Amino acid sequence: MGERTESEAWEDYKENLRQALDDVELLRENVDAEKMIITADHGNAVGEHGLYGHPGGVSIPALYEVPWCETEATDSQAHEPEPIPTDTIEQDREGQLRALGYV
Repeated sequence: MGERTESEAWEDYKENLRQALDDVELLRENVDAEKMIITADHGNAVGEHGLYGHPGGVSIPALYEVPWCETEATDSQAHEPEPIPTDTIEQDREGQLRALGYV
């Protein structure tokens, strides 16, 4: 869309991936699993056929070939998450769905 260079877009993708993999690593260190699958809900176009993101009505491999990785996990019991108040979950759900375009 011309809002950033291709190089800037790739840097944003890499930073997003780094953040996601940090959370995946935290999960891997806090569950026991002989097999853990790391995947995504869809692919993304990054310049293929002049497309970026995941536009609707388009069928190209970059959009339907979903990343997939098999690994394992061992619970080190090193992390205890803070409980989230129930009323906060309900308030946040509506805002999150709206931000994703579902509401």
